Amino acid sequence: MKPNTAVLEQVKIATYSRNDFHGHDAVGTFETVDGHLRGIIICDGVSQTLGSVASRIMVQIMNEAFSYAITHDGNPAELESVLDDLMYAAPQNMRFALLEEGVKSEDAATTVMIGATDGNYIYVYYLGDGTILHFNGDLQASASYLIPYSRGGKLEGYVSSKGVSSLPTFLAVRQSFPEGSFLIMATDGISFNNPDIYKSLWLHLHGVRMEKFSLEDGLQHFMSKLEVKDDATIGVMYVPAPDYMKDSDSK
Repeated sequence: MKPNTAVLEQVKIATYSRNDFHGHDAVGTFETVDGHLRGIIICDGVSQTLGSVASRIMVQIMNEAFSYAITHDGNPAELESVLDDLMYAAPQNMRFALLEEGVKSEDAATTVMIGATDGNYIYVYYLGDGTILHFNGDLQASASYLIPYSRGGKLEGYVSSKGVSSLPTFLAVRQSFPEGSFLIMATDGISFNNPDIYKSLWLHLHGVRMEKFSLEDGLQHFMSKLEVKDDATIGVMYVPAPDYMKDSDSK
């Protein structure tokens, strides 16, 4: 299925980061060379490593690849292959970047979350922990797309200058809600297990859906109300439904 450029032109993306505890989070947005894929990448550096350096370098590596080298024809399997190639090339690229910055230590590691759309599918690719939520457009239902790579409280999913610790997860979800979809990604500094935080997010997204304020303003206001004790970064992508789906009578 070819990318739906009419929907892509209407996609809204916003990110917000409170990164003043350890400075380990990094976030970026991207668009492929041909404009057929738009998305967000969020990285959370692993503690007791050069986490802040690793997350920043990983976002830079991915952004440059998407912006200058990658095209997308709408094939989910090919996109998964491209993402895997980028992930498994990242350790060597990270080592080169560390050398260029004059950093001798190779103990640098980070988690990775990528959310993207081509107008027909929502794509998720991750390695590590955090939160990935998918709200349908009327905000009455949601699904979690991330299972943390952890065992006994120990993080087991990350990419480092030494290698990739585990097999990354890839999901392709057909955009199937007439009201559109919200994809939310956040580092573990924000706990959506807290019902008050979850409700606050719901209310802010509802305000965006009702066009009471912009996605950027809603996200900033939501984050300003949080009491966080760790770096906290969030990215939200609103993907409207194709016109033919909005006009359908299906329920």
